[in-house]
Amino acid sequence: IADFGGGDERLYSEQLHCHVCDLGFPELSPQGFSFNSPLGMCPDCNGLGTKPEMDPKLVVPDPSKSVKEGAIAPYASVIGKSESWTGSLIHNLARTYKIDFDKPWQELSKKHRDLLLYGTGDERIAHSVKFATGKIEFERAFEGVLNELYRRFRQTKSEGMRRWYMQYLSETECSSCGGR
Repeated sequence: IADFGGGDERLYSEQLHCHVCDLGFPELSPQGFSFNSPLGMCPDCNGLGTKPEMDPKLVVPDPSKSVKEGAIAPYASVIGKSESWTGSLIHNLARTYKIDFDKPWQELSKKHRDLLLYGTGDERIAHSVKFATGKIEFERAFEGVLNELYRRFRQTKSEGMRRWYMQYLSETECSSCGGR
């Protein structure tokens, strides 16, 4: 029974569901409140309170450099190669949003830095990639440098590549449970 005050009590059980939100709750147990029990732990950090995430300060170690000068450390070698897959995606993003790659990172607007690091979300942008055998044109969202690096880190089977990606990771408080 949940007492909502003012005499408003409602009965809940595994068989009954809330008629307003259609949620049902299993029988309560102490394990459901324990961070180190599978029943109570946060599914994102497994109850640890922290999880590894790509660190913007490690990805952009020297904000006085421009993007062309290698401000985005893991992409320093591909920025100048607009014919590479990653280079062309970043150059198309810059062209679409008028991001000045000659400007020092710290002087770019927050919006431009966020677009490069975190991507465009669901917003799709036009891309064209030229290869020796032809050209591909398509539209897609830009996932962002941090998201792409983390995705590649999780997907790679190469231990050498995992170690390379790990230089850009740091332990951060879990955003889902706030470290609890």
